[in-house]
Amino acid sequence: MAKVEKSEVVVGAGGSMSLDNASWATVRGHTNASFQYGLDGDSRGSALASSFATVIGIQYNPGRSTSRTVRRVFWAFDTSGIKDMPAEVSLSVALLELESTTNSDFKIQIIKGDPTEGKNGASEASWDSSTETTTDAFDHFVGSIFSGAGSYGGAWEVTAYSEEIEAASLSYSGNSSGGSGTINLFKLNDQARQDIAQYDEFRICIMDVKHDKNDVDPDATYTATGDTLVTDFIYMEGLVHAGNAANRPMLKILQGKVKAGKSDKKPVNDTFTVQGYEAATEQRDVFVNKNTASTVDQVPFLLGHKGPLSLRGRELQNDGSEKSSTPAPHSIASGD
Repeated sequence: MAKVEKSEVVVGAGGSMSLDNASWATVRGHTNASFQYGLDGDSRGSALASSFATVIGIQYNPGRSTSRTVRRVFWAFDTSGIKDMPAEVSLSVALLELESTTNSDFKIQIIKGDPTEGKNGASEASWDSSTETTTDAFDHFVGSIFSGAGSYGGAWEVTAYSEEIEAASLSYSGNSSGGSGTINLFKLNDQARQDIAQYDEFRICIMDVKHDKNDVDPDATYTATGDTLVTDFIYMEGLVHAGNAANRPMLKILQGKVKAGKSDKKPVNDTFTVQGYEAATEQRDVFVNKNTASTVDQVPFLLGHKGPLSLRGRELQNDGSEKSSTPAPHSIASGD
């Protein structure tokens, strides 16, 4: 049986960015963040390189002049060595604390960051796993189409890499800055697996769903309830963490396609049954079952010359599953 490999790709670069302003349109729709915490610490010039600065969420404080805050995370991974679509991919993140006023309403989502060519195909400079983001990357995710600072309109049409994740359902260590977090695995979807195989750089953004993604001004939500301070923040270990590099964000990948291993079966067994197709699979690609982490069993007519499957016009997808197709019905009028 072929050996199925599991691998890890540790985050290369990125940043946790924050913007606060009195205007919801500006704080959500601006192209530049106020500041970011990245690989080299706090971009405002201090020596802070704390994982506690890696935060996702929103805050609403009507007592401040800059009453609305949005925080997003941007990470890039070097996936140049992955050519075939993985069978399964999870994002591993170490979570520290949950600070949530809204509790079950607070959800986050992993979405697609810049494609390889830059933001939405523009000539704008992009970021990758070897180049730290700058504050002008605050809008660097697919679906962020702006005509300028403060322009927005409705929910982002993002490319989702995960389901919406309820913050209260996750596991946290309760440690503050400098402590270790609790590892959580976020399963990525088919689109993410395809992009990992397609692009040398796999970029993601993680954002709040209720307010940021769906364009709901927290003032409209919480003024009526009398809330004077609303905070929905997830604190996590980020690019830098003292003495705990194993807790840096990483992709955990189950190989999707492998070369079949050398068969231990003879071309003709002891009962004189010919099993040449099993003994001749060493150089063939076989797919991986993500549920069992083992290769999918092969059958003769898939491995040999064209047979019943090709006669019925069937094809296989990237993950080895069969493409379904329904032929058009015959038309008497057209003479078929």
